[in-house]
Amino acid sequence: MKLILSDALLDFFATHQLLELEDLVPPRFLVSTAPPLASWEESRHFLRMHADLESWVLHSALGQIASFLYKRRPIRLAYTALITQMPPPFTTSKTLQEISCIDPILGGVFLSLANTSSQASTPLPDLHHIPSRHGIFVSAHHLIPFPSLCASIQTTLLVVFTHAKPRYKLELQDPCTHELKKSGYAFGDQILEQDAPYLYH
Repeated sequence: MKLILSDALLDFFATHQLLELEDLVPPRFLVSTAPPLASWEESRHFLRMHADLESWVLHSALGQIASFLYKRRPIRLAYTALITQMPPPFTTSKTLQEISCIDPILGGVFLSLANTSSQASTPLPDLHHIPSRHGIFVSAHHLIPFPSLCASIQTTLLVVFTHAKPRYKLELQDPCTHELKKSGYAFGDQILEQDAPYLYH
C-alpha cells in the first residue's frame, strides 16, 4: 500500500529538521517498564533480542516515510538503539551523522514505546516528551540531546537510516565503531545487506 504524505509535512521537516507522526508503533510493542541497560553498546543490541519488534521495524512503513522525508530511495537500516535511563554515551548533544560509523546517515526516527497516556501537544516536536506510539523523525544533522534523553524516564527506540550504498568508516565518537570489524569489515568497505537490510526499495 502506497503511503501518501502531504507537501505541508515535507515543508515542515525541511524547515525544522524534525517531524512528529502519530500512531506509528503497534500497541503490542509498548512497555510499562523499560529494561535496564548498562551501556550504549547494549542498547544497540536490544532489537536483535526481540524478534517480533525487529520484524515489525523491517516490514513497517518507516522506510517509506524516510524515503519521502529524505528524498532518497532505496532506504536501508543503519542501526537501532533503545534509549532509556542509562549512562549517556555522549557528554554533549550530537548529530546522528557525528556518532555513526556507517556513512552516510540520512536521519532517524525516535519511536515511543512507553505505555502511557498521551501528553499535551507542543508547538514543535519534543524528543523529551514523545506521546505513546508516536515517532519523531530527525535529519542526520539535527542535534540530539543524548545526555538528557538518557536521564529521562521515557522509553524510545531509535531507528537510523542510510541509503543504497553505505560504507564502514572509523568514527571515534561512535562507541560501536569497531563492532563491524568483528564481522570481517575493514574501513571503507561497503556494508552488506545482512548488516544493513533494506527497509524500502
